[in-house]
Amino acid sequence: MVPTEEVSERGYSEDGVDVTLVRWMLSLTPAERLEVLQQFADFVLSIRATSISQPPADPKRSLD
Repeated sequence: MVPTEEVSERGYSEDGVDVTLVRWMLSLTPAERLEVLQQFADFVLSIRATSISQPPADPKRSLD
């Protein structure tokens, strides 16, 4: 494990975990955490719905 001083300077651990996001999420109440996660899930579902309702782009079509 990376020493605490080293993690706080870089903002992530040696295995690539963004410690600032972990600390931020842990600073929230359980209800606030659920709200953040629900907003993320709603966002993902809206993106999926948008991509399903639009036909895929034609890769042969010119962008000029």
